[in-house]
Amino acid sequence: DEDDVPVLQLTESEMRTIDGDALELEMAKLDGLIYEMMRAPREMRFAILKEYSDVLLDDCYILSMRARIPRMAGEDERAVLQTINQRAMALVAQLAAVKQKQEVQELEKIRIICETAIDDMAKLPDKVRSMKPLLNADFLAYLDYAMNKERQSIASGGLDPDFEPSRWLQVLAVIHQGVLAELEKDVYLDVQAIHYVLRMKTPQQRRQLLESTIETLPSMDVRGFKKAAMNIIAHVTNRKGIDESLREKVVELESLMDEMLDEERVRVLSKEA
Repeated sequence: DEDDVPVLQLTESEMRTIDGDALELEMAKLDGLIYEMMRAPREMRFAILKEYSDVLLDDCYILSMRARIPRMAGEDERAVLQTINQRAMALVAQLAAVKQKQEVQELEKIRIICETAIDDMAKLPDKVRSMKPLLNADFLAYLDYAMNKERQSIASGGLDPDFEPSRWLQVLAVIHQGVLAELEKDVYLDVQAIHYVLRMKTPQQRRQLLESTIETLPSMDVRGFKKAAMNIIAHVTNRKGIDESLREKVVELESLMDEMLDEERVRVLSKEA
């Protein structure tokens, strides 16, 4: 602080794992929250807390609160800190419940894939394709989380997970690789379809081909197609040195996507997925 007195004593392990800049930013945000809460009518405080949910769920929240408690200025501020902390604990409990529910859902997908592989390995590719709407970015993120958790468990036993992986880690890795390959195949097909649209010579031809492409998309592929198109549009429009004629076509494509594949139509086309 201004008197060079440390506001927070960190253990050696905390110093190794905590990002100092992130901690400093979180402490500043928490100070801002406290400032607003102290000056707001009581009936407005819950609304303010909702706007600061990201602060209360931040990895540095506990350390930031630990640093703030010794600097409390009276009982009113103590009450505000207690209110903030109660909200933080409630959010953590809600998040834990959601995470537990999601983990059950993701493990069920893994169970189905494993049972199919055990029953008949030849059926696995078709099974994975049929589950494609469920094997999304959230599922991949869970697989990454589960693999990291298993690797840490193996390492804690004094083993090297790269050379001595558990059977569970091997199962997760194989599923991760297969799902990623399937999703990459879809992205390639979407990019190829968009490339064909951009190659058309006239605006009318580009409109007709895009409309035809969207109409023939399987319901499970609609959101992925839109995401691929928007990623291409963002990449081209933000990049310097792009051929001006290509840039104009991409700007036109963005307008067509907004017209032909707005969120309402995406919901309608995706309803069977």
